[in-house]
Amino acid sequence: MGMVIMGLFDEQQQAVRAQAALQAIGIPMNQMSLVNQNGAEMATSRESHEDNWWERLKYMLGFGVHHEDLPYYHEGLRRGGTLLTVQTDESRENEVAGIFADYNAVDIDTRAKEWRSAGWSPDEQMAIPVVEEELKIGKRLIQRGGVRVYTSVSEKAIEEPVTLREEHVEMTRRPADRAATASDLSAVDAPIEITETAEEPVVSKQAKVVEEVVLQKGRDGADRNGERHCAPQGCGREKGFIEARG
Repeated sequence: MGMVIMGLFDEQQQAVRAQAALQAIGIPMNQMSLVNQNGAEMATSRESHEDNWWERLKYMLGFGVHHEDLPYYHEGLRRGGTLLTVQTDESRENEVAGIFADYNAVDIDTRAKEWRSAGWSPDEQMAIPVVEEELKIGKRLIQRGGVRVYTSVSEKAIEEPVTLREEHVEMTRRPADRAATASDLSAVDAPIEITETAEEPVVSKQAKVVEEVVLQKGRDGADRNGERHCAPQGCGREKGFIEARG
């Protein structure tokens, strides 16, 4: 069965040496914690340095720590001591206690009597804050997709039959037998011109809109209800305290 063994040391170096001795007998560093007088965990102990005294206190309550002793350890920290806590099995309790004694761990009961005789008394209660996360649920606009339309020009050959006319001048001679007139005599020196004409196809183009492609955004049906599932920590606020007897 797991348990937590706590040792208070007057000198920080005593606690550090005791921790090294515990590590030498096979207790991992992540199962030990060194706390100084400010309630801050020392960098040589556990992996997380953000926990404060209250967080560790709540953690210890599940491992067989005597509640009535907690005010004494707390007072020892306040007076400048260093607290070494070890999480281990009951089978190693005597080993840990022996190392604590080798490095002059404080007898907490004797020290508490000395404090009481000097007028000290523990607080009536030690409050442990219970933290609850508050959820705020809203909505935001996200891009789910889109349409991109490209325009291009295409050519298509068109054939249309057209009737064309052409004119040609033909010159022929025909026999005549009549007296010459004045007009016949005047035309002797004047040139005669006849113009030939012909038709050719003419093509012209005019752009005309024959169809429109319409893009628009719209909603399909009615609004939908969106549910967001999450598990906030600390749901259900409770009051927590430890009564100190003495």
